[in-house]
Amino acid sequence: MIGFSKIRDSRTSAVEFPDYDGMHQGIFVDIFPLDDVPDGSVRQNNIFQIELEIWRTIMDERNLQHDLANGAATRLSGDLLHRLLALPRQERFAEYEKFCSNHFGTSEMIDVVTYTFGGSGVQLPREYYADVVYLPFEGIQIPAPKLYHEVLSRRYGDYEKPVRGGSMHEGIILSADISYRELMAAYQKDSSLE
Repeated sequence: MIGFSKIRDSRTSAVEFPDYDGMHQGIFVDIFPLDDVPDGSVRQNNIFQIELEIWRTIMDERNLQHDLANGAATRLSGDLLHRLLALPRQERFAEYEKFCSNHFGTSEMIDVVTYTFGGSGVQLPREYYADVVYLPFEGIQIPAPKLYHEVLSRRYGDYEKPVRGGSMHEGIILSADISYRELMAAYQKDSSLE
């Protein structure tokens, strides 16, 4: 139930799913926005539970419908959740974003909210991100939290020690020079010859 965005460049290729031509597969940068998450207060816990229920209307529709049919307890009324489920998916996203926007900045803790939904989040104090410093990277200055050491240590442990390991994007076909459309067309042509 992970949700995040990607910025993609259509002049390039980062093909993760060669058999699926229905999506943009240019080189990308993943975006994991930070949102309010429970800070231990009853109010924040209620807000978070409502966010999760609205999120489930978008990303976990079938299981939510099953839970509602079996009388599961919810913060929002079953009628409201059924009305949300009846909306087109894009409108459910808009309702989710509106709810989150109306409650942003009310918690002392933040995280990638979908990670927290799934139980794998690393909630950090909002104050870790309050001030910004600029750090050199590849010849440019990029903004980072002033307390970046604390953020990275809490998220990754000894982040300065290189770790050899897997990737979330194993087997990806990359090209900075060939559009994914060209690459996919060539792949589909080769596949049809087999």
